[in-house]
Amino acid sequence: MMDNEWANLTDEQREFRRRFWRAPKSVMINALTHEGANTYPNCPSVPCMKTRGLWIRDLGVEPGRRMYLGTGQELMVLAANPSAEAILKVVVRFQATGERWKLVPAD
Repeated sequence: MMDNEWANLTDEQREFRRRFWRAPKSVMINALTHEGANTYPNCPSVPCMKTRGLWIRDLGVEPGRRMYLGTGQELMVLAANPSAEAILKVVVRFQATGERWKLVPAD
């Protein structure tokens, strides 16, 4: 099983695997489709998003863990602990170097 295998890897082996599963800079929102399914006239497309990789494990998220989704205008946030106290401790800020989003502690 992957979970047990990961725990038994050396730091060097983990680093080697991480090189092939880095966090994406962006995620494409596609449309959900069903092969051979009939759709109704004027039926809107259904947005769909998929993410995977060892970078998710590096964040402390293991397979089978429940995450909670918070949404705002053009914003989605996944959180393991969506309590008001946890959310108030972070701010979403765009980090120019590396062109990545980073969660940083609130002042």
